[in-house]
Amino acid sequence: MNAPITLRTRVFHWALIALAGLGIAAPASAQTLKVLTAGAFKQVVVALVPALEAKTGMKVEVDNDTAGALVRKVQAGEPFDVLVLPPNGLASLGKEGLVDAGSIKPVARVGIGVAVKAGSPRPALETVEQFKEAVLRARKVAYIDPASGGSSGIYLSGLFERLGIAAGSRQGRSGAGRPGRRAPGVR
Repeated sequence: MNAPITLRTRVFHWALIALAGLGIAAPASAQTLKVLTAGAFKQVVVALVPALEAKTGMKVEVDNDTAGALVRKVQAGEPFDVLVLPPNGLASLGKEGLVDAGSIKPVARVGIGVAVKAGSPRPALETVEQFKEAVLRARKVAYIDPASGGSSGIYLSGLFERLGIAAGSRQGRSGAGRPGRRAPGVR
């Protein structure tokens, strides 16, 4: 699936070129620009790699993982040239002095969607109460395990907690999936 080219995508593209071509950041390796990116933004970065490599002559290495895993990698000393993370991860690394806090800029927003199995009745989702009821009535709800550091799993876990329907409050039914794998059912 090709990522749509938006103004922010172009800005990100030129920011990568500026980093590589103008020497604003010393590359992790003299001939490779290393980009660490979390979650859904991988497709955008990967779509930009051919143009960036052609423009700069540098090889671009993309490492994708959950936001939490990338924060831990940076804290452990993982070399990188560009880091794409949700704002809370960047802010945390900025406070620790592991990234230049002044260089942090928003480039995109990521949404979370809801779908039902093909052929299943579609629940009403116009209000918070309808959403809560749909989650409670669902036979299975799948999402990334928040312990893996996936930002959508962390968000949904917190949302379910605020709504009073967290796994622990749902009679012990628990489970969320690891990144890149089918998640077990949660009710």
